[in-house]
Amino acid sequence: MAENAFFEVGKTYTDPVGQDIYKAPEEATVFRCDAIISHPFLDLRLAIGWAKPGATPDSEYLLAAYPEASWSSAWTEGDKWRRGGAGG
Repeated sequence: MAENAFFEVGKTYTDPVGQDIYKAPEEATVFRCDAIISHPFLDLRLAIGWAKPGATPDSEYLLAAYPEASWSSAWTEGDKWRRGGAGG
């Protein structure tokens, strides 16, 4: 997978904390990007979608928005904690 410069619409990501096999799933965040919006005058982007803080099977997705400043290539594509596979 090529390294992305920002979230991509339609993809699901696990945050860097969630990739650490020594961390509990309750410490991970899974984010599904549904849209990317841009500020009308500034060069700022915002990823909007659904985040599941505490990536356990009974965690609920909540509306979330991440600015470009919070992006890190350490977010990995897929839901590491999804039952039955990598998700996405």
